[in-house]
Amino acid sequence: MRFYNREKETKILKENESQSKRSAVFTVLMGRKRVGKTTLIKTALKDCKYAYLLITDDSEEVLCQHLKQTLEEQLGIHFDGAANQFCNLFEVVMKESLNRHFTIVLDEFQTLQKVNPAIFRTTKKLWDKYHNYSYLHLITVCSIQPPTRHIFEDTNGQFYGRPSTILILKPFFYYSSQTDFSRLLS
Repeated sequence: MRFYNREKETKILKENESQSKRSAVFTVLMGRKRVGKTTLIKTALKDCKYAYLLITDDSEEVLCQHLKQTLEEQLGIHFDGAANQFCNLFEVVMKESLNRHFTIVLDEFQTLQKVNPAIFRTTKKLWDKYHNYSYLHLITVCSIQPPTRHIFEDTNGQFYGRPSTILILKPFFYYSSQTDFSRLLS
């Protein structure tokens, strides 16, 4: 598959990646389904060391086992004991990022709220506790929906004021010779 016309977004992601080598960066990427969010991330980070974590609506314990395995395989993060809760897993990640730089991508981030409504509160507290001394590039990828925008953009949202960058990926518009332009212009 070819990748087209996302130079500006790619540049921003690469700049954030570079900045995170000096201090933590929290990037949010939002867009409607099938607009190319995951492809953009994978293209922009192709030369970087990162862990790609897809959030599923499994039980918290099953989800954490999967995420733990992925973090061990892709970044070499070791977990002492069981990390059966997301907050425990995320704290290990944050502590590890105090000593070295890496990037984690949490795709379908909004799904965490379905897994356990308290996850956002504890994750926010851990981010606030560690990010000033961290070298983590945290990228959350979300489908754009009113509840998702609330998480990051509303003053009462769980992560309001925390992201360094919020990118909203818009779809491309395709016009063919068959397109009824009069309908589009009215």
